Amino acid sequence: MVLVCHGASREAVDAALTPTVQEVGLDVHGVLYLDGDDVPSVREAVQRAPVVVAATDRFRERLSAWGVPFVDPGEAFRRFEGWSNGERVD
Repeated sequence: MVLVCHGASREAVDAALTPTVQEVGLDVHGVLYLDGDDVPSVREAVQRAPVVVAATDRFRERLSAWGVPFVDPGEAFRRFEGWSNGERVD
């Protein structure tokens, strides 16, 4: 999992997400944090990702300019339910 953060520190994101991950019971390891302004790293990550979730207009605009397909967070949650039931990632 890669999180692209604009103006948020790794510590702040961890503090926000850790309780949710623990509550849901997900076993998530190896989260990579990228600064949204590190364009080359972000572009490489999204071009290799099977699913890209874009929650902000700024990120959606960038992805569209790069020709990278993305889903909104609501669609990502629906897909996650399917993955947890053994469905393929499309």
